[in-house]
Amino acid sequence: MQEEIKEAFDMVEKLTSLDKDYIISKTRRSQPMFARQLVAYYLRKHTRMSLTEIGSAINKDHATVLHSINKINSDSDYDTYVKDMKEALDRKVIPPMYILRNKMLECYDRSGGAENKVDNVFRVILSNIELFESQKRGMESKSLYDNALRLQQREIGELKQNITILKRSIASLVR
Repeated sequence: MQEEIKEAFDMVEKLTSLDKDYIISKTRRSQPMFARQLVAYYLRKHTRMSLTEIGSAINKDHATVLHSINKINSDSDYDTYVKDMKEALDRKVIPPMYILRNKMLECYDRSGGAENKVDNVFRVILSNIELFESQKRGMESKSLYDNALRLQQREIGELKQNITILKRSIASLVR
């Protein structure tokens, strides 16, 4: 059971970029609350854990767990973000766009000046294009991943243009 709980938190951490301690904290902010709902949904979908056991894992009671599961199911009918998250949890696969987002967040956390940030973001995008391609080929239903890839390719083109403009701006400021 502990392995299943760890797996659920790992999946949700990768999808949301929130750590386990923040997810199970008592805060009522929307991000950790949504992440807790995702963990509850995942555990109910992929394990035989009772609502009470799931509640123990996320520090909530069984009624909150039931509400969380129902909320993910109902919101996925009209909210594409929730639908994408639910689909990722159902398949136990992290979509490439979330992997890229997490790597970009790491860049911003570690880098110093604006030029480093721009270069780091550019490097992450270029080095992960193959990741999009390889994950896309392995999916059974490609609609989410095709859309993510098209969006990422469009955003990469826009980012390349913006990076060029930013580099020129930075270069003119340095002079």
